[in-house]
Amino acid sequence: MKKIIHFFDVLTMGGAQTQLLSVLPYLDKKDYEHIICSLTDKMDMAKEFEGMGFKVKNLDLQNELKSKKWAKVARGVTAMLNAENADIVETHQMWSRIFTALCGLWLHKKPRFIAVFQGEAYYRNFYYRAANFIASLFIDKMASSSDYLRKWLGRYYLIPSKKIIVMHNTVSPEVLKPDPGRRERGRNEFGIEKDAIAIVSTGILGIRTNKGMEYCVDAIAILKKRHKNIKLFIVGEGKRRADLERQIETLGLKEAVILLGLRRDIPYILDICDIFVSASVYESCSIAIIEAMAMEKPVVASPVGGMPEIIKDGFNGFFAKLCDAQDFARVIERLIVDKELRFKMGKLAREDVQKRFNSAGYARRLQSIYEEH
Repeated sequence: MKKIIHFFDVLTMGGAQTQLLSVLPYLDKKDYEHIICSLTDKMDMAKEFEGMGFKVKNLDLQNELKSKKWAKVARGVTAMLNAENADIVETHQMWSRIFTALCGLWLHKKPRFIAVFQGEAYYRNFYYRAANFIASLFIDKMASSSDYLRKWLGRYYLIPSKKIIVMHNTVSPEVLKPDPGRRERGRNEFGIEKDAIAIVSTGILGIRTNKGMEYCVDAIAILKKRHKNIKLFIVGEGKRRADLERQIETLGLKEAVILLGLRRDIPYILDICDIFVSASVYESCSIAIIEAMAMEKPVVASPVGGMPEIIKDGFNGFFAKLCDAQDFARVIERLIVDKELRFKMGKLAREDVQKRFNSAGYARRLQSIYEEH
């Protein structure tokens, strides 16, 4: 049996962690032992991995990383890798990728290193770029979540595009599927009237991770002038929450915009909605959008990063102009007034997920990488 360690910087809710969670059930458990490891004590999702039967480890190196004690971080990572004696090390975030690749040079037994790139938009200064380039020299296989990101890595990290394969993010359509009974229960819980339009947007309410929630709120303010019976539910938490609360209060939208905070019952939340919106300023390959598509929801999104690789404008979703609340309102309104279009686009979106963004297919490709020598 081969041992695989999946390395993360943190085990908090995020695209990389969610992606692995959706893929692990489809991977062979007879021939491979999977261990989940975090560099830091941010372990919010640890129970979910443990609940699936996987061992989870915490290296507790957050203070060393924060104070830039790189030698101590390296010693901690090297000790763990030597102790586990893994056959494959698969990294999913930046610090874990850099340290495991470089620490691999001093291991008694060198494993194969696989790096999965989810999104690197914030790491553009010279030191990040140099560290990632050097680390890439010691990584055996690299995959990016979109072709856009593959080209970005070539431009900023100088990693030749031919060394990177594209493996779009995925979800499990068996898990994420619409449920009429659940929809009715959810709409009753949230007080959504029968003919009301519920809009959902999910994502970190961060500063660097800007999901553009402020544009969603502004779009609702515009739409409320013509459509009284609409509500926006925002799922997520982060440092920009206070800013959003002030914006909602200033616009008089307390009854129309509801901040739900962190939720793990995403199918339940998506079932209540009629339209999914993502006004994100940057995306490589949005899992949130793929989740909404799997739940048969028409999507309105910014045409950024790898999004054109997911959404075919006018077919399985719509694009609105980046950072333009007026245009988001215009496109959303098209779906508000056309129920048949909402239904048709949602059906096409789910069919597309089943064909192109299915975790079972991703797992087969990943398994073939594990089996390479």
